[in-house]
Amino acid sequence: MKNVFLLLFFFSTNAFGQKVVPVELTFNKTVHLFFPAQVSYYDIGSSDVLIESKSDIVKLASKISDFEETNLTVITVDNICYSFLLRYNKDISRLTYFIGDSLGKRINSSVREKMFSDSVQKEVSRSNTESTYISVSREIIKKAPAYWIGSTIKKTYLAINNIYIYQDKLYFVMSVGNTSSINYDINYIKFYIVDKKKLKKASRQEVEKTPIFSFNSLETISAGTGDHPIIFVFDKFTIDNDKKLSIELGEKKGGRNISIDINQDLIIKAVAVK
Repeated sequence: MKNVFLLLFFFSTNAFGQKVVPVELTFNKTVHLFFPAQVSYYDIGSSDVLIESKSDIVKLASKISDFEETNLTVITVDNICYSFLLRYNKDISRLTYFIGDSLGKRINSSVREKMFSDSVQKEVSRSNTESTYISVSREIIKKAPAYWIGSTIKKTYLAINNIYIYQDKLYFVMSVGNTSSINYDINYIKFYIVDKKKLKKASRQEVEKTPIFSFNSLETISAGTGDHPIIFVFDKFTIDNDKKLSIELGEKKGGRNISIDINQDLIIKAVAVK
């Protein structure tokens, strides 16, 4: 029944004769779209999907598991506009799509020129950077945990399993789990550099470290979840001997808040990614 629906959707058109092409993505694979002409513009409806364009090829990859359905618009240099509906599917069999110009609709060239702006160029640059983060994260997430430094509160836990370094970026491999029967809605995961000595709050110095990218993150740790790996990417940093890195996981409208601390040695011993 599902296949029948997809076929009907694939060949359906709107009032302007524009076909909408369904494309399925999954977490650990990359999908390529091949167009009959060079891509000059694209726009995607969700930040949960990575998009990268080069010449007549568009590369798509899911940043998280089970993202919400979203759309993609692509325009080529010959002024053909293509529309896609991106859906998550855990098991996909198709990794390449060869897009014929019959699937698109010709638009006025002035429309394309108005849409193509500096923001598009910035998006391409940003996507290339994220592509590196995702490639490295996909590689290291397959590796077995080197250690388990964590804490458990009311059957919910937070742990750090390894730290990697690549091109002056630190990759923190974390894991979360929830063996209780109640879902855990994440309010925040924060990273602070704090004093090792317990000082009064008024004199305590805290420096928050904000990740520049996260991989395989989630909003809810479902009940019965085992180890769920998450990778946080930071610009390289170290900490002083009298400091520590505190990592906090906070529950939304709940009291299962977890905190763990690591010393500078763990960061210094970050494993180089080759």
